[in-house]
Order: sequence, then C-alpha cells, then structure tokens
Amino acid sequence: MKTPLNLTYAQLIVDELIRQGVTRFVCSPGSRSTPLVFAISLRKEHIKYHIIIDERSAGFFALGQAKETAQPVALICTSGTAVANYFPAIVEAHYTNIPMIVLSADRPHSLRDAGANQTIDQIKIFGGYVNHFVDLPTPQPSITDHERKVLTGIAAKAYHASLFPTKGVVHLNLPFVKPLEPTEEETLENLKFVKGSKIKFFHPRKLNGFENGDDSFQGKVLIIMGAIIPDDLDLFDLKALLEQKGVPVVADVLTNFRSLGCSTLIQSFEGILSSSNFVKRFDPDTIILIGKNPSSISVNKFLYKTKAQKIQLSTNSDWNDETYQTTLKVELPGEQIPEFLNNSITQIDTGYLSLLSSLDKSLDDSLPQSFSEIGVANKLLQMLEDSTIFLANSSVIRNFDIVYRFSPHKSLRFLGNRGVSGIDGNISTAVGVALSSENRVYAIMGDLAFLHDLNSMSIVQKYKPKVGIIVFNNSGGGLFKRLPIFQHKTVFSEFYSTPQNFNIKDICAAFSLDYYEVTAMESLNRFNFAEMETPFCLEIKLISDAEPEAYLEYLKTCQNKMA
Repeated sequence: MKTPLNLTYAQLIVDELIRQGVTRFVCSPGSRSTPLVFAISLRKEHIKYHIIIDERSAGFFALGQAKETAQPVALICTSGTAVANYFPAIVEAHYTNIPMIVLSADRPHSLRDAGANQTIDQIKIFGGYVNHFVDLPTPQPSITDHERKVLTGIAAKAYHASLFPTKGVVHLNLPFVKPLEPTEEETLENLKFVKGSKIKFFHPRKLNGFENGDDSFQGKVLIIMGAIIPDDLDLFDLKALLEQKGVPVVADVLTNFRSLGCSTLIQSFEGILSSSNFVKRFDPDTIILIGKNPSSISVNKFLYKTKAQKIQLSTNSDWNDETYQTTLKVELPGEQIPEFLNNSITQIDTGYLSLLSSLDKSLDDSLPQSFSEIGVANKLLQMLEDSTIFLANSSVIRNFDIVYRFSPHKSLRFLGNRGVSGIDGNISTAVGVALSSENRVYAIMGDLAFLHDLNSMSIVQKYKPKVGIIVFNNSGGGLFKRLPIFQHKTVFSEFYSTPQNFNIKDICAAFSLDYYEVTAMESLNRFNFAEMETPFCLEIKLISDAEPEAYLEYLKTCQNKMA
C-alpha cells in the first residue's frame, strides 16, 4: 500500500502562505505536525522561525510579532491539547484585530471519536474567535492538479482572511496519516518551491496597482454575472461601460441585467457554452466573475473546462469560484465596479463580441415550444406582463434562466433564494415579497418545493396577497433527470425519482384558494393571467417522461447549429 503524501500537502499550504506574504513561523514540537515542520525546514532561508516548547507561550509570542509587524504570523502545533493552549492568545488577537494563522495537525478522520491517543475535537475549536476555519482533507498517496489548486487556494484564502475585511485569526486544521516523515517520492520534489496558485488579492486600499496597467485585462474578455450580485452595483453604469468597451456579458436571470437590453448581452449562453467545441474554438483569454456562482449548469461546467484566467469581483471576502482557478480576487464596493472595469479592461478584441453575438443570433429560434418544463417556461415568459417573478430552485430557475429573453415591451423583475439554493420556504418568501410590493407576484415552483412549504398556504389564506402560485407538477425530481445518475435506472427509480400522490386541487380547496390546471400547451395559451383574481394557484400537469428529452434536444439543436 502506497503511503500518503503528507509532506506534499503540507508543503503546498506552507509554500502558498510564504508566497502570499507570511514570513514568520512559530513552531511547538510534536509528532503529528512532522509534515508541517519538514515543510518549514525546507524554506529556512526564506522565513524567520522560532521553536517554542509551550503552546500557550508560543501563541502569545506570535501575537507579539504580529502586533509589531501588522502581518499574519503562522503558528504550528501537534494535535490534542496543544491546539487548545493557543486559545487565550487567539481570544486576545480577536479582540485587538491581530492577524494570525493557526496550522494545527490532527489525526485523520478515521481516528476521531475512536479512542485514538492525543485526539480531541479540533473542529472549530476556537468558535467565533476566528475569521475563517477549514478542516482539510486527509492526504492521499497521489495528488491531482485540481487538488493542488484547491490546497493552494485554501492557503491563499487563509492569508487574505487574516487581513480583510477585518484583521484576525484564521485556523486551518490538517489531518495527517502515518508515516509522518517524507516518502521517497517526495524527496526530489521538495527541493524546489511547489508551484504556487498564482492567486492575487486586491482590496480598495491596493487598487492603485491597476493604474500602471500591469494587471490590465486584454484580448478576448468575457464577463459572467452570477445569481447574486452586489446591491450597490449600478447596472445602468455597467451596461453603458460594456457597450462602450464592446465586452460580451453572460448574466444570470436573477441579476435582472437582461431587462436593460444591453447590446453586448449573450442570451443563448446555455446552448453556446454547452458546446463541446466552444473551449477549443472560442475560449476567452479572461473571464471576469461578478458576484456569486451562476445558476446555469452549462456555465458552471464551462468554468471548469476553460483555460482563461479568472478574475473575481465581489464586495467581501467570500470565495465564489469552486474550480479554484481564480488568479485575481478584487474586493471593492459594488458602486466602484464599473470604474474598476473601465480602468482595467484595455485593448479589447472587438471581434470576439462579434463572434459570440453571431452565435447568439443563430440560436434565436432554438428555444423549445413543446409541453415540457423548458417549453412551458418559455411560453409563460411570453404571457406574463409587468410583474415580479419569484423562481424556486432546482429545475425551475434553470429553465427560466435558459429561456428569458429581453423584450422592450415587458417589465419583469426576477427574485429567488439562491444563497444556498434550498427548495424550502419558497411559498412564504414569495408571499413576503408580495405583501411588501405594489407589483403582482408570480411564485413559480416544482411540485416538491410546493409540498415542502405547504404550511405557508395558511399565510396565503390569511393575508390574501397579490400572488399567483404556479406549480410545475412533473411527479417530482425533474432536475435529477439531467444528471448522470439518471442513466442508472434502478437506483434512480428507487432513490431519486420522487413521485407524489398528493392532490394540489384538494390542498387549494382546504385553504380556500382558487385553483386552475392546464394539461397541454393549448389550454395554457387560453389562460389569461391579467384577468385572474389573486391569490390563485395554477397547476401545470407535465408528463414526467418529457424531461430531460426537451432540455437535451435543445442542447443538441444548439450544438448542431454551431458545428
């Protein structure tokens, strides 16, 4: 059995901390922390280090160094009570905003709660006294390039989180498996610095670094706006800038950016980015991510495949790149984003916008018209006027994200709970929106989301909000049919397919709510939303087997047109 690459894991963390700016390390002797100590010993000429036996004293010693230098000092200790002895210094650092980074060694997950010696619960042991905590995975006998990016990314975030937005303590807990000493495979590799993550962070106090153009973005630039963007981002200023610069943009439906009619907007992005040839033929040089991750499955898959450098723009220290391919993270108020982009985007390849716009236009007539989830979503957006649309999670929001197109004759505003993308609380959230707005609200959700928040029908009954609840009833779990598990029919049928036998009409009757149903596109065409008295519920009874065929057929059509 091959031994784990403990030193490689430790070295990835230590080297990245050094690369980010950590120059001082304080170590207390211990066995389990051997990989970390070895990693430090290989970098002696690049750092200052001190060996202090007592961890309590070591904590306060590091505190003193950090007070004087105003830079994070790293603390290394073994497992068990060793890490607990840092606590007094951690508390003091928290209340005086002193940056420190704790690297605590730990037993592997398999030895926790198993009676193993010198093993305590080190998970979030410092509670709310740290800015950031990560319990890292146990080292394995081999390591992939992606795992390297994740580990160096974790270290880069740790350094940044100790300084911004408020200085304080960060805790990384590293489990190691015996043997703890370096393996033969690691000996040669560790003579050199492990290749760094190339992640850089810029805070408003450092943004003047862009004035000299060293970090400007050139060539083929693509902007992707996620599902949650800064509230103080002026969308009109952003639109004017992108049109002036000629920068293509992909915008999640929840950004409400599409409603502005930006001329550089790429609307058929789902079909374009899902193409297997896109990265080979049309990959951008730089992708600028604004806000949190997009709802689109195809966009997220593309972000894994692309070779472009990635830039994150956000208003806080939250990390919004699950691929760990970010090379620059910029934190600044949303109101400063247009100015930042104006200063940093230079020498644009305008032909890239022309190319993507041409692809976009070629897919205009590809949207499904069938009586399927995606086809019905497309039809509803043609019918609904001047209202707020609350989109529940799972397949519903993704379908509307695909089909929504700008129309100068409509005024639609989209909302959703995309923070953690749960299917709970959608009815109650939509009712809360409706009772706080002058607009009519349409809450669109799947049958499982409807069932999950059934108790909130009592709120509808009590307050009679201006809300229409539209339920896509596909007998449960439509999104799972777009995932690879759908190919495993036996397991899918038993564990993922969630058909429900409840009667939505009877539920509405129990809450004295007007109920309507449609079972075909013809009956949906005859439904007049403007004349409906609110509140009401419309059940759209879909054929379960229609998914994922309609979605896959759409992607296939797009790929054929792009071939």
